[in-house]
This record gives sequence, structure tokens and C-alpha cells, in this order.
Amino acid sequence: MKRIGVLMCVTAAAMLGCSISDSSESISDSISSPSESISDSSKSSSGGDAETAYRDDVSDHTRTVVAGGGSADDVTDDLGPVARQHGITDWEARDATWVGMGRGLALAGIESADLAAYEHSLGGDSHRIALLRRGFDSAGAARQ
Repeated sequence: MKRIGVLMCVTAAAMLGCSISDSSESISDSISSPSESISDSSKSSSGGDAETAYRDDVSDHTRTVVAGGGSADDVTDDLGPVARQHGITDWEARDATWVGMGRGLALAGIESADLAAYEHSLGGDSHRIALLRRGFDSAGAARQ
């Protein structure tokens, strides 16, 4: 009985112009698509475009706050919503946060001589200070 059912399905498919190879390609494409999506999302979460977009938003936020007369505390107090827009809950643990802040400070017009005050207020530890400086230095070409 099963053979008759299978034979009827194959016959119906042939009458409609379909072939088993078309179906198998379609199934194969459907199976590979999710793995490509997973691969794309892991690429962005491991440092691709998503991390760059987050760093740039932190930089823009920092520049806007500091250029508007805000303090280092104002920068960090208002950073949570920026991070949440990128699905980040622990922004303090992200290197991109500190690099972005350093870049934003430079773009806000903070001079190199005044950077130490921000490093103390924002960073505190040597790793964060190094990241702030890296971001600050990376903005050098953009400032000129």
C-alpha cells in the first residue's frame, strides 16, 4: 500500500513538472540557510560589523555629551541605553566601549594634555586607560 502512495506522489510530481532532484536541492538549500545565518551572527558577535557599530555609537554619544559640556560621569550615566540598543548589558566589560569613549573624547576636542583627567574618571585601571588612549589616538586623523 505504501508503494502505491509513493508511486502516486512521484507521478503527481512528474505531471506538475517537478522532479525529485529539484525537491532535494530545495531541501538542501533550506537546511544550509540556517547554518549560514548562525555563521553570520557569530561573525558579527565576535567582532565584526556589530562591534564596530556599537563602538561608533559610544563614540558619538561621548562626543555629544562632552562637547555639550557634560562630564565623564554624564558620559557613563547615559551609556546604558546606547549599549542596550546593541543588546549589550555589561558595557563596562566591552573593550569597544572604552575605545569608543576615547575616540569620542578626541572628536569632542579634548586635548591630549587634558586626557589624563578623563582617564582617571572613566577608566581607572591600566587596561581601560590603554583602550581609551587607543580610541583617542585613532581619532587623530579625523580631528585634523
